Amino acid sequence: MAKFNIEVVETLSRVVEIDADTLDDALFMAEEMYNNEEIELDYNDKVSTDYKEYPYPRFQDDFNVDLNYSKEDNKLKVKSGNIIESEHSCNNSEELLKIVSETFAKWEREDFKKRMKVAKEMKRKLKEEKEK
Repeated sequence: MAKFNIEVVETLSRVVEIDADTLDDALFMAEEMYNNEEIELDYNDKVSTDYKEYPYPRFQDDFNVDLNYSKEDNKLKVKSGNIIESEHSCNNSEELLKIVSETFAKWEREDFKKRMKVAKEMKRKLKEEKEK
């Protein structure tokens, strides 16, 4: 039987209300509160759990992505090869970063699902062979 390293990533999140003069001040105060353990996240703050192969598989050497942004309609097209993978409205750099990050995460999840399917099929075949 093979051994695999799987990273378990648990995401915790909580919204805290902070009185401050500016957003930067509020962010600084929140970080200080967290560092001073005035904000402690626990199991009640759980948002999600992800399971990933570790170390992370690298993209193929010949992998490429095209990002095409149109100022006319604020649309970003994300392509891999000749196939349009997705098209998004994008009004600023924060939205651009979010779209690109989500697209790569989606591709990673799809690749993980494919590998899991192959692994399950191999396990099923090995079990059938042992039973013969």
